[in-house]
Amino acid sequence: MTTPGSIAFIARSGDRSPYAAFWTALNSEGRILADQGPEIMRWRMADPDQTLKPIVLAKVSGNRIIGYALAQMNKGSSIEPPLLDVIDAIALAEAATAIPELIGTLIDNARLIGAAKVRMQMVSPDLLTLLGPLARRARHEGGWGHAHVRFNDAAMAEFWSPTPFDRDYGICLRSVPEPMGSARARVSPAFAKEKASI
Repeated sequence: MTTPGSIAFIARSGDRSPYAAFWTALNSEGRILADQGPEIMRWRMADPDQTLKPIVLAKVSGNRIIGYALAQMNKGSSIEPPLLDVIDAIALAEAATAIPELIGTLIDNARLIGAAKVRMQMVSPDLLTLLGPLARRARHEGGWGHAHVRFNDAAMAEFWSPTPFDRDYGICLRSVPEPMGSARARVSPAFAKEKASI
């Protein structure tokens, strides 16, 4: 997988890692977010049924993570080709342009890792705007509810938008079969070893 110089793999999500600092900064912005802190991320990455580890990319400025994307290989059914599901993509308010750069990197490398297409199942109106030209050229599907929410405080409804971890896509994805032989190198995200990581 090839990444631009400012895109790196997130190799650690410990409590004192660059990812933890990113989560603290993101959380301090006051947005309503599902918990994406280090402890939760470690739990999400520890799924024993995964045949391939998720791809976790960071947009880096200096030694700081300013945006990240989480994607995972998925197979909708036994006869469908593998696809790369983007489970999450978020950036600090100051770094909104990180989102299309991270998603573009995943799209550019999808075939290399064995994905027939890249899909984002959860796209909020704000994320759609941030994706810009990527969203305009994408095929739009759906129209069904991904989450059903009831608020006691009507004002809260104005500020809430579904986030990726408000649903169960991450743990309900169908793992691709275990890569074997020469196919292992082609589809396994172990490609991260020779790339920059933070």
